[in-house]
Amino acid sequence: MKFKNFSIIFLMLSLLLAGCAVSSNSKADIDFTQQNFDSVAQDTVTHLFLLYKNFDPVSFSQALSRDILPDKQQFISDVAASVQQQKVEQIKFLKDYIAAKVNVMSITVKWEKTYTVTATGAIFTAKGKSELIFRRYNGDWLLNAVNGDSPFSTEHN
Repeated sequence: MKFKNFSIIFLMLSLLLAGCAVSSNSKADIDFTQQNFDSVAQDTVTHLFLLYKNFDPVSFSQALSRDILPDKQQFISDVAASVQQQKVEQIKFLKDYIAAKVNVMSITVKWEKTYTVTATGAIFTAKGKSELIFRRYNGDWLLNAVNGDSPFSTEHN
């Protein structure tokens, strides 16, 4: 009987310690291992491009990391100037490559946007390839840098 009680106590203590070890992992580590990054990347870029298409500086700003390169306010001003020159009618993308760590995700996309030039009403299509780098803050993926052809710019049109 003593051995049976000892076995039960040992088993319960082992489970308790195992539970403590699992719960000591940070939320970021647990979330990272449970995420499907193909789906996360798709949703993150879709959300960002939707905010761009329906540009509102406050809403768009919330999708940007505080340390976006080269400067958050300059980035928002550049996007606002672009939106004044052209109205984005549609923006599509195809994920080319995804690399992720716990708090950083790089998504390379091929994109195509159809836009109307505000001054003339002419409709054009621009294409490019970008690396969009996101950082995770408080569980949200926020844009940190754009390398290559910027879909938010008028330069590649």
